Amino acid sequence: YNHATNSGGGIYCEDRCNPTISNCMIIGNSATINGGGIMCGVESNAMISNCTINDNSARKGSGLYIYLFSHPTISKCTISGNSAIVLGAGFYCQYSCNPTISNCTISGNSNGNGGGVVHCSNSYPTIFNTAITFNTGDGVFVDANSSSEIRNCNFINNSGNDFAGPDIDPEYGVITTWNFNGDQCDIYYNISVDPLYEDPNNGDFRLVGNSPCIDAGNPISPFDPDGTIADVGAHYFDQDITMYVHLSAGNPLLVPAGSDFTYE
Repeated sequence: YNHATNSGGGIYCEDRCNPTISNCMIIGNSATINGGGIMCGVESNAMISNCTINDNSARKGSGLYIYLFSHPTISKCTISGNSAIVLGAGFYCQYSCNPTISNCTISGNSNGNGGGVVHCSNSYPTIFNTAITFNTGDGVFVDANSSSEIRNCNFINNSGNDFAGPDIDPEYGVITTWNFNGDQCDIYYNISVDPLYEDPNNGDFRLVGNSPCIDAGNPISPFDPDGTIADVGAHYFDQDITMYVHLSAGNPLLVPAGSDFTYE
């Protein structure tokens, strides 16, 4: 709940500043200009992981604003509920930036002026294993003089187009094949299906057991901690989880034949 009269409401890093920011909650901050949550610019290459970046506001780049030859790595972060007066409610990258965004959930953010919730201006992001869902605005907007690599992601229910901009690859979002789970996808293995979050209205973006995002990440990415193919989004579903069931009279438990079940 901090405020910057210029930019960088929560965290401001600039001029070859390369911090490691992990396991942080960056919530409710604001900036009059850019970067309500995090501002990262002028050859700054922050490592941002396992963070919650929620409910921040700014003119541009409400979650994160990345500019001028900065190449941060953003992984396993939840970026939600951020609002931009203009563009880039999730993040905005500008002026020759090459951010890498992996295994993130970018959901429920809102632009005031259309455009991309992930907005790229003269920049070259790499985005993979990431869910960009239920946002107000285009999912990803790539303007002229920009390009992007977007693979093994999930796009659904963004109020504009999932992929937009004059330099966006026209093959993005065109369903022509199937991924390793048998779900329809484009040639870059991007799917367009309900991710089945636990309770997104209350900020719970964990995946339920039948989510199509499970094992839908890039097979060459590092495996999830349970030893399975990477899931899409910030929260992997633990396929080794132990289930505890309360049994009582009149509530029998039906166990499929062949199941490994132990009663205690």
